[in-house]
Amino acid sequence: FPEKELEELQELRWGTRTMPDGSTVSSSHFGTLVHEQIELATNAYIEGADYHNFDWLEYYRPVIAWFEDCHVHPKHTEYLVADDDYNTAGSIDGVGKDLKTSQIILWDMKTRAAGKNIKDKAYAKDAAQLAVEADIIRKQWELDYMPRIYTIVIDADTGEAYFKLWTEKAQAKALAQFDAVSKFYDAIEGL
Repeated sequence: FPEKELEELQELRWGTRTMPDGSTVSSSHFGTLVHEQIELATNAYIEGADYHNFDWLEYYRPVIAWFEDCHVHPKHTEYLVADDDYNTAGSIDGVGKDLKTSQIILWDMKTRAAGKNIKDKAYAKDAAQLAVEADIIRKQWELDYMPRIYTIVIDADTGEAYFKLWTEKAQAKALAQFDAVSKFYDAIEGL
């Protein structure tokens, strides 16, 4: 790849994906594009607009079906949060309401090559980011419960989706791990 810049080559070390038009892009860029299409379709769904005309229907159809089949009312995409106690800020992929429990839920989407068992592609490290964001939402929205968290794994090859609801125990452990790492970082940096 002599025509590629060093930064492009570093990104390609994670692999490439073929776009619907036949072109090749880095795996990370492909994941960003899939995420963008799901976000556009979700926003259209929230607004009551037609969401069937976006690119890559096979990637966002499972998420829309999850909303309908599991009684999830999406409220926000890319919802920004920040918290001084945790010394962190971030963007939550999705915030919604579980209509069965009337409670707020959060989700984060991961595009990964899943292979034969997509359930194996939801990693414990995925829960840490969501756990702290759920705690921030709990405090800022003055909720008397901890919002539940989901990792949505999108198979990069097929568009199949797996919706991992983290147990309360796993969520509490992830929050404690985030808090410990945050304090460790603050101590090293003198914050």
